[in-house]
Amino acid sequence: RPDLDRGYFVPFFPWPAVIGFVTNMALAIFLAIETGRVGLVTVGWIAGGMLLYWGYFRGKEEMERPKEVLHEESLASVNYSVLAPVANVEQAAPLGRLSSLLAKAHGGEVLALNVVTVPPSLNLSDGRLFLREGRPPLEKVIEQARQLDVPVHTMIRLGRSVSEAIMKTVAESASDFILFGWP
Repeated sequence: RPDLDRGYFVPFFPWPAVIGFVTNMALAIFLAIETGRVGLVTVGWIAGGMLLYWGYFRGKEEMERPKEVLHEESLASVNYSVLAPVANVEQAAPLGRLSSLLAKAHGGEVLALNVVTVPPSLNLSDGRLFLREGRPPLEKVIEQARQLDVPVHTMIRLGRSVSEAIMKTVAESASDFILFGWP
């Protein structure tokens, strides 16, 4: 996975890998010559595996795109949408109330977003382990919106960076107003 920051680098890359490959091929040829038929079968298996990989499996080996949106509840689309990214339960109630008031004034809906930050040591798809943490702040926003009879659309999104996840949501939802309260 070339997109991950490993925290280290291999000196003189790619030369150690090239030297290792050439050395192994020389060893395989030496074994083929010294051991006769058994060595030839070994070299044949290696060559067959390489041809099979380069011919067939290499095209099939695409990196999986982990799903970034873990939970989404959507309602009928309206003309005006207020995006309220909430980080925790303490700020969810005031943000939910204010975003509901703004949405009600324009006849729109509230899009409540919680971003679950996944540590770099984990795969993005492993962020599902943190799904439970994202639900309570959204429940508070839903509670505030119900008091004012405003439709609510909720979303829990995975990401390494909160700001990038919010920007992706803005691009996808085309919200008219963003009410920030992220610490």
